[in-house]
Amino acid sequence: MRAAEDALHSANLEHKRNTEAKQPVRDEFITSLQRLSAKAIAESEGQVLRFAKIGVLSNLERHALNYVQARAFAKFHNRPLFWWRQPLTGMASGWLNAGEQDKMYHVERAGLCFFFVEGAPATITHNIETGRGLVNGCDATLHSLTMPDGVDLSDYLAAAASTRDGVTEVALDVVPISVNAVPHVSQEARATLLARGATLKADTVQFSLPKTCLSHEEEAELKAEGAMADGHNSIVVQAEGVSPVI
Repeated sequence: MRAAEDALHSANLEHKRNTEAKQPVRDEFITSLQRLSAKAIAESEGQVLRFAKIGVLSNLERHALNYVQARAFAKFHNRPLFWWRQPLTGMASGWLNAGEQDKMYHVERAGLCFFFVEGAPATITHNIETGRGLVNGCDATLHSLTMPDGVDLSDYLAAAASTRDGVTEVALDVVPISVNAVPHVSQEARATLLARGATLKADTVQFSLPKTCLSHEEEAELKAEGAMADGHNSIVVQAEGVSPVI
């Protein structure tokens, strides 16, 4: 049992598993729970929990909180908030004209736009390398953006003169090739990934893709271009450089 060293917690768990108990959750357990306040968090954990994961039940909540937390992280660390419109895909994307799309991006900004702050916590949402810990739910730290050739983030930063509520928002009209993140995996898994070529070099980005991300035709095309090696689901992107944001 993971809680073997916590006798009280272990006893509570055992009691909850007792199907014959008339009250699985005992009064003394409820009484022992303390109200979580911002002051209590600051006193006991400092800033550790300021940007901790928040459990939600729907994508609506997830999108709204991601936007709020991204802005809060940017403000707290005095870093720019980059954002761009995520391209609409699927059959439904053809049902809206340009004006309707603009309105939808404005009304549903939190869900239809991507928000990036260097150093912000993130979560991998696909199983990429299950043997290396790159799985759905794996924690990561946002690192940088890979932009197409000829696109320099410093130009966008220079144009972002206005700040809103103490946050510099930088709107990108070009979708990045990739959002790069450093996964929180074991040193052994990290060494294996680096040995296989995972990198964030100045002129090349190599990263793993979920096996379901590419069609057979797309995979064959990438292999023909030399961007994907046989036996691996990693893709190499050649660009002018990985664009750090600070």
